[in-house]
Amino acid sequence: QYDLPRMQQMLRRALELDPHFGDARAWYGLTLALLLEGGYSNDPGLLYRAEEELRRALQDEPDSVKAHFAFALVYMDQGRKELMLEELEEALKINPEDTEALHLSAVYHLRNGDYSAAQAIEKKVMERAPLFFPARLTFAWALQQQGDIAGAIQEFERILEQDPQNLYAIGLAP
Repeated sequence: QYDLPRMQQMLRRALELDPHFGDARAWYGLTLALLLEGGYSNDPGLLYRAEEELRRALQDEPDSVKAHFAFALVYMDQGRKELMLEELEEALKINPEDTEALHLSAVYHLRNGDYSAAQAIEKKVMERAPLFFPARLTFAWALQQQGDIAGAIQEFERILEQDPQNLYAIGLAP
């Protein structure tokens, strides 16, 4: 089950134990951005706090795929597409198979209206990680944008089968 507040609590504990644990700090920065995306908060200042955490993560671990991926997400939320693409490219250069970075590249394509590219990437991600719900969300949005409402609803239902409390699927289903 997707429990963002609990995830933050665990990451804060990891950072208390090791303040230079780069990937934990990158994940923590990511959770700050996800608080906005998931509807847990409406404070846009969280994106700036996320950026601070991600800069610190990259100081401790310069090749952190998670930090680059999280920066890409923050830049997407800020509407800074060119920086988003740079961070995605960096993350995928470090690990071309990273599930989250591949997924976010699909989101990039979706937001640019290239639905077939978004769907192709997400199909690959769902084959590798069938329980990774964000890929199914993007796939559903691509279907919805192309007028396949029944297909989109089916994808949202699959997410809710895994986690009936998933805020993304509950709040974004067509």
